[in-house]
Amino acid sequence: MKGFCPSCEKESELTRIIRVEDFTVKNEIIPVEVELFACLECGEEFDDPMSEADPYAIAYREYRKRKGMVQPEEIRSLRERYFLTQRELSLLLGFGGATLSRYENDALQDETHDTILRLVMDPKNLLSIVREKGRLLNGDKGGKLVEQLEKEIREKETLSYLQTRGYGPVDTFSGNKEMSLLRTLCAVKAICYKNNVYKTKLNKLLFYADFKNYEQTGSSITGLRYVHLKHGPVPDQFEIIYEYLLGLDPTLTKEEDSYLDCSAEIFRSEGEPDTTMLTFTELSVLGSVKEYFKNFTAKAITDFSHEEEGYKQTRDKEFISYEFAKKLKI
Repeated sequence: MKGFCPSCEKESELTRIIRVEDFTVKNEIIPVEVELFACLECGEEFDDPMSEADPYAIAYREYRKRKGMVQPEEIRSLRERYFLTQRELSLLLGFGGATLSRYENDALQDETHDTILRLVMDPKNLLSIVREKGRLLNGDKGGKLVEQLEKEIREKETLSYLQTRGYGPVDTFSGNKEMSLLRTLCAVKAICYKNNVYKTKLNKLLFYADFKNYEQTGSSITGLRYVHLKHGPVPDQFEIIYEYLLGLDPTLTKEEDSYLDCSAEIFRSEGEPDTTMLTFTELSVLGSVKEYFKNFTAKAITDFSHEEEGYKQTRDKEFISYEFAKKLKI
């Protein structure tokens, strides 16, 4: 191939060479595959001037991997997740002005800084720092970040507990989706917005919305698992899930309704759901299910759900596979 040789200072015939070279990073030898050109006229070898690959950056990445250090994209992801600028995160961590920028652009961090970065990857540790130094951020950004982190930690703890109670891998019992409490909150608020909904009916509406979405797209909305109980299909561990959602969002409320010596719980949301959490199809499915059952009482929708194949072909306390969505009655 023809190309410019910096040694001959003219266009010459070149050949491409792939070679493994050893780079030393903090006394550790790391082999890296490098790409070179050789001039067939003068025999000189030189780097490809058009290549964006930096062999030192590759060596640093491998070194970080070997030592369990934080990679550049993990730092960027942390900042973007919490809407922090490089300057803001640097202030919270006590880093110099340009330090974080260098780390995000492949410079190798020192061990002390890496220890700090690994610690703040845990929301609990970052929360402690923000509580102490949040005043360094502009306006009320520190307070909002504390709220975000507290919600994230509560969700993580609740999910961890639910995993010990049966919520496990993504499969046909979760609708091929990882269980998300925040998406569940959106679905519940979409159903209960400006509307009183008995808990029994809410359980069924979630069931039908998740299964209908699975029928249309191959995945559920929430990742909830549904279990066969006396009053029809219900989200597994729904009592724990609802208590978490109520604590997470003050616009979602629950009231006791006593009638003829019986007690029932009514859910209502005064706040609109965060529609950015759900797709257009998911929102459409929730709307269509809500409309279909709008005149059903809790007893009527319970009786209706008893005729579903997924309910009839399972026994008490068994999980209901989303594959039964193919035979859904709506």
